[in-house]
Amino acid sequence: LEAPESDTLVARGTVRARASSAYLNNPYAARAVEVQVAALVGSGWQAQSQHPDEATRRRLAAEFEAMTAPILAPLARSVVRDGEAFVRLVIGDDGALRPRLLPAEQVDATLTRDLGGGRRIIAGIEFDAADDVVAFHILPEAPGGPMPAMSLAARRVPAADVIHVFDPLFP
Repeated sequence: LEAPESDTLVARGTVRARASSAYLNNPYAARAVEVQVAALVGSGWQAQSQHPDEATRRRLAAEFEAMTAPILAPLARSVVRDGEAFVRLVIGDDGALRPRLLPAEQVDATLTRDLGGGRRIIAGIEFDAADDVVAFHILPEAPGGPMPAMSLAARRVPAADVIHVFDPLFP
């Protein structure tokens, strides 16, 4: 009996590194990724507010598009190249929502443990007894990034503050 989920988890770091290398070093691979990114992004996400006032609807749509436009293509590129993307939802000092795209390797894939009572962490993603995602364990810096992390301990971030974009391969 094979366990495709386990095989996928074990191989994901190697696969991600190979895909990134191919994207950076092979023009055909880079073109394939960029064609898929263009198909996914198109003209961008379009917000359709249900607010009754037309001027408010336009303002909300413009603000949403201005907020998402900087991360949309990099997010799609991460999904195509890495198989997943993570967006951390941060509220700025001014109260505005500021989505931050995280490198996929910043979620601590080495963290897997049983928490008891049916709760567990698998590859940095925490599940409750009902199999709902409740938190992500995120490193302060991406491994191998330009700024070495002062603390290598992952921080628990509630699932409500993170968007995990991926195509599940198995139920």
